[in-house]
Amino acid sequence: EDYKNFYCKVFHDFREPLFHIHINADYPLNFKGILYFPKLKNEFTANEVVGEATVTITGIGNYSGVITTGTLQIDKAVPSIAFETPTAATVFGNDGTKYAVNTNSTGDLSWSVSNENVVSVLDDGTVVPVHAGTATVTVTVAESENYLAGSASMTLTVAPKNISHVAVSVDYEAVFTGSIVFPTVSAKDGEKTLTAGADYTVQPVSDNVSVGEAVLKVCGVGDYEGEATFVYNIVASDYSFVVDPIPAEADDGSTHTPVPVVSYAGTVLTFGKDFTCTYENNTVAGTAVVKIRGNGAYKGCSAV
Repeated sequence: EDYKNFYCKVFHDFREPLFHIHINADYPLNFKGILYFPKLKNEFTANEVVGEATVTITGIGNYSGVITTGTLQIDKAVPSIAFETPTAATVFGNDGTKYAVNTNSTGDLSWSVSNENVVSVLDDGTVVPVHAGTATVTVTVAESENYLAGSASMTLTVAPKNISHVAVSVDYEAVFTGSIVFPTVSAKDGEKTLTAGADYTVQPVSDNVSVGEAVLKVCGVGDYEGEATFVYNIVASDYSFVVDPIPAEADDGSTHTPVPVVSYAGTVLTFGKDFTCTYENNTVAGTAVVKIRGNGAYKGCSAV
């Protein structure tokens, strides 16, 4: 502090020196002294924008005068740019979203995506889901007066839409065929008609073969997920059992129980498994009656 006070008193400079050196030499010279280095006032003009800035040094205290030492080249800076949310998620079918971008540059912004099959981006930066999946969205700020070009990216995941949010229509009845059968199923997502196999599948839940009540489920695939169940009825078709003519039998006093050849839609059925028979007037000469009733998958079908 004594050195600083001494300097300010002797040189009438209220500012402290940059530093000082105290020399004390005994041999070969007997020299004592203090060497001070006063601060100089540096002035820079036009140093806030890209280009050349002038450096001016102005003396103060015991120093006067102005020295222009030259110019300082100021180059464009790398901008800071980032999405507020580096990762985001949306659902297929949702409206587009504008994701906020922070940057210190005044350059124009433009957007691009890594997979246009997943999302598309409008000129104003609105990102619109196209299909379920994951894509990278990149924003680029153009070179400006003081900043270079720069870019930032975010990861966007588009989740499938739940099938429960889709209008699914299932006919009340399906016609018996002897194998798994479903009624007509249709689905619409707004104005879009969904495609079976690409957007959804129909799968059995209960006995979807026999005549009677049955249950099916509609399962989302691709851009859709989840499942919804529906009840419908399997009804006998306009086909009835086709029975081959039964050969006549001689009256021998016994009970006659011939097994007829029965077919359905061209398929020959198995007695006991697919159908059973009951008989009337089959013990005396005359015309007997054979009543055929479907079994198993053919339950509900009949013939006389």
